[in-house]
Amino acid sequence: MLKRLILLVLIACSSGCAALYHRANYEGCPYIGTRFDWGVLTEDSPRLGFVPFLVIDLPLSAVVDTVFLPFELLSKCER
Repeated sequence: MLKRLILLVLIACSSGCAALYHRANYEGCPYIGTRFDWGVLTEDSPRLGFVPFLVIDLPLSAVVDTVFLPFELLSKCER
């Protein structure tokens, strides 16, 4: 039962994956999903309701960003 609950939570959270969202609106910057999650977590007054989802999303975004890193290094990163 606990495994199913964990799986359900992970599936629900993965639909809001920052790395995939930013790739749909391609900005071409390496680790853009991880940067977004970290930026929201470290801002002066983070929205506490989002913190649990960002903590779950951060490592998942890091994995997705790492997979896409070779492709993003070929493109230009604008800040």
